[in-house]
Amino acid sequence: MGLIHFTGNHHLFLYCKTQSEQEWIVLLGKRKRHFPFFGTRFENATFYNVTEGKLYHHSEEEMTPLHFDCGHRWKISGEKPFDFKFTFVPTFLKKRWIFFGTSFRYHLVNLFFQEGSIRGEQLDFAYGISEQGKMPVFSLRALEMPFDYTLFLEEAGKGGLIQWKAKIALIKDRFSWGNFPADFSRFHPKQLAQTEIPLKDWTLKREIVRVQTAQNQVWYGLKESFHK
Repeated sequence: MGLIHFTGNHHLFLYCKTQSEQEWIVLLGKRKRHFPFFGTRFENATFYNVTEGKLYHHSEEEMTPLHFDCGHRWKISGEKPFDFKFTFVPTFLKKRWIFFGTSFRYHLVNLFFQEGSIRGEQLDFAYGISEQGKMPVFSLRALEMPFDYTLFLEEAGKGGLIQWKAKIALIKDRFSWGNFPADFSRFHPKQLAQTEIPLKDWTLKREIVRVQTAQNQVWYGLKESFHK
């Protein structure tokens, strides 16, 4: 068993609204080689227009036009599947230590003074959750750890949930913040869009979903699963 190095990811889940009141769900990911497990890599820019019900998705092993500049303010931009840019103010939530040196850092991000656009249209509003992961990579195939993953974000920014469970027993985490309902498991998400990304011997299935509670709260979410 040889320790290769540490690998990691930076993943963003965003809810955005343009000046013409177009609503968007945005998924952006920059990943180092071997994330989420040895022998894989993918980067993605996925946009779902909630207002029109249209999905725009682009994924490559490395998307060089996708830039993450995470200084005092975060500047994120790209050209695929179309031009976009965001300037965010990050708010640190928590750091979670999971296992064997694996950790995740979570931030909430809010648009800075309308400095953002999608397809050339200025944004009035954008916020979301940032996840930055770090883990050691081993060369043994047995240490591949595909997992099931769920993320939910309340439309008005009042709360959220991240939970995942690896296919190796006991490796899991659950983290919620803000006003997250304890009985959320009773709600039935509606699928809005789906993508599949091949990763080595596995396929990553990603679903963008929506939940509306009895109190008329709207939650948008991401559900991921690996399968062969």
